[in-house]
Amino acid sequence: MTDIKSWPVKLSLFAMGIGAAGMLLIKPIIVGGLIDSFGYSPRQAGFVAGIEMAGVGLGTLIVVLFGGRWNGRWIAAGGALIGLLASIGPTCWSLFPLVLGFRLCAGIGCGVLVSVVIAAIAVSRDPDRCFSLYYMTSALAASLFFPFATLLVSKGGVRAAYFFVAVLLLPVFALLRQVPVVRDPSGAGATGPQSFPVGWAAVSLSASVLYWMGTGAVWAFIERIGVASGLSEARVGAILAASQITFVLGALAASLLHTRIGRALPAVTGVLLSLVALALIRFNEAGFGAGVLLYTFAWMFFFPYLTGIMAAQDASGRVAVLGVPSQTLGLAVGPAIAGSLIEGADFAPVLLLAAVLYGIAIVVLLPALLRKAVPLQAAEA
Repeated sequence: MTDIKSWPVKLSLFAMGIGAAGMLLIKPIIVGGLIDSFGYSPRQAGFVAGIEMAGVGLGTLIVVLFGGRWNGRWIAAGGALIGLLASIGPTCWSLFPLVLGFRLCAGIGCGVLVSVVIAAIAVSRDPDRCFSLYYMTSALAASLFFPFATLLVSKGGVRAAYFFVAVLLLPVFALLRQVPVVRDPSGAGATGPQSFPVGWAAVSLSASVLYWMGTGAVWAFIERIGVASGLSEARVGAILAASQITFVLGALAASLLHTRIGRALPAVTGVLLSLVALALIRFNEAGFGAGVLLYTFAWMFFFPYLTGIMAAQDASGRVAVLGVPSQTLGLAVGPAIAGSLIEGADFAPVLLLAAVLYGIAIVVLLPALLRKAVPLQAAEA
């Protein structure tokens, strides 16, 4: 059995998670490439982006419902193989229905792979810190991948970007020996009533959906909000590039603080910082830059505690894995609701919507944050 507490194992899991998230990290570049290289309409490119997220959610559900007794290494290998092949597909065919099918399969494969990574981190001795470091490395990878992916698309079109996404999955096969054989420690099925904390899972997952609805609503239109505030597109792009640094700093702060003062106070602080950031974004041109940087910091400061409480609720890590489809659901629904509220160049309703959703989310989550964590001795054994 692999020792989840060892750093080589953790770093290997982080690398595998980055491979699984590759298509998400450079999604804006790929969406633009689909329009320019394949001649897709914005609507078609949006469908491709959306079906990938649906596939990720479906892949995680498959593992949660049926993978409790499967060998984690075989699950990871299967997910990586599906994701790799489905990423190579669009490099050969550009027909919209085929690309749509390929990207659905790629999302499923990556969802399966990331389920193994999240489940393994969730049963570690310090899941909050591990999740913080995982998200920090993902943000660092995004800051490196963006300029490289932009260069690839400018030279070889969107096919080059999809090939890059496929290459990111290759290290998974070399790291399989570092994957813990994650099993259901209760011996019950994945849906067994005695092994799954249905009530507390409903609390944390509901809060997760609400939180990601708010985040999806703001982040989908953040560039348009900046332009409406009077900033040039180049200036907004520079601010969003700088926000990658505050993503990392937020995750690093959560990692350093860990659970020394519990989870409730840091989580509430993260949401309060998000509310202040939303007010700054709407204030004026200078406020937009400061608000975006504070917003991304608060986002990555809060997120590890949200995932950490899910890990504490279930020693098998399944609640934490279900956090992925709750995230994809929120990210899909939030922008749709926000888009229906926008009239002309007035984005104030979007920011208000996010503030309300954040407030409800933390109120829903607070009882779980204040509840004593479930011991993980079974998982460590």
